[in-house]
Amino acid sequence: MTLYTVRAADGGGYNNGTNGYGDRQIAAFYQVDTADLSTFNYVTDARLQFAIAAGVISKNVFIRLFDDALGKRGVELGNTQLPLSALKEDVQNLKYTDIDFVPGIAIPASRKLYIYVDYSQLSWSSDSLALVSNKDPQTNPSNTWEMQGDGVWYHYTAPGSTYLRISLVVLPYLSLDAVGCNQVLALKLPIFNASRSNNDVILSCRISGEINMDHYELERVTDNSNFKTVTNIKSLNSFGEHSYSFIDKNAYGNFSMLQYRLKQFSNNGTVAYSRIISINPAPSVTAIIFANPFKGALRLQLNLAVATTLAVNVYDLQGRRVATENVKTYSAARTSIISNSTQKLNSGVYIFEVIAGKQRQFYKVIKQ
Repeated sequence: MTLYTVRAADGGGYNNGTNGYGDRQIAAFYQVDTADLSTFNYVTDARLQFAIAAGVISKNVFIRLFDDALGKRGVELGNTQLPLSALKEDVQNLKYTDIDFVPGIAIPASRKLYIYVDYSQLSWSSDSLALVSNKDPQTNPSNTWEMQGDGVWYHYTAPGSTYLRISLVVLPYLSLDAVGCNQVLALKLPIFNASRSNNDVILSCRISGEINMDHYELERVTDNSNFKTVTNIKSLNSFGEHSYSFIDKNAYGNFSMLQYRLKQFSNNGTVAYSRIISINPAPSVTAIIFANPFKGALRLQLNLAVATTLAVNVYDLQGRRVATENVKTYSAARTSIISNSTQKLNSGVYIFEVIAGKQRQFYKVIKQ
């Protein structure tokens, strides 16, 4: 097979390359031979190859399996998802991307399947994703379909589509049972949670059906960088429900935005990922009290969770800044701020802004 991807330098536009037309999904069509139905009853896995994967790596790409309905997509039979970061890692390491349908999905009576790559959550101003295909016209007729920007599905060799005769590198695995010999995970999806305690993040995971697991890696990403391993956890690798926990010490002392995921390794070296969980920073300002309407100078009372650098700006309804208080650091407690620069403002409606570190809050206020 000659590997082929359409890139911007080639003119672009196809959704297995650059996505100049705003396409949303791409699909590969398969038909299971009647002779194989006595051997294969389930789709358990699939292997895909991506040439490009970059952008907001916390976003997810869905892999969906559909039945056929008279030559067109039918009902959805199941799906799984991977974060863009996992696809990026596979591309960087020149690896195929392996995905699992847990449990396996029964082959429908039609014996026809569509495996979809749904990238509608990606934004083409910031994200990139390209599947590998064989070279046009190596597959005739093409078994590739796409959902274009108008929300309509088109066959690649049908009028209104691209007239390419290609196949995508999307390879399903069939099995006699719902587990299958290539199943990455026999376990149920982990219950993965995180909470904040002061500057620490407490992470916990509950997993059942853990046979054939080797270990886990807890990964963290900050400020849209790459996921990095925080700790390794050895699997108990036995039946029953197991709980794991870890404290990421002083995580909030170093970072303001945190995301975590659990990377799961089976005994045969196959990898899968949990969902991504985000821990947003707790607000520095927990309450703001002020008189509305106010007379004279605007007076604020603020409850601060931690020592915080504050600034106050006041704007008129045309967006012009008409008063300001200089930046100053206040201790954690109830704090009073008098905006003396508002003393001379005329009566009317204003918007005041409180900047606390990286947080900004706006309020409408009336001066009498």
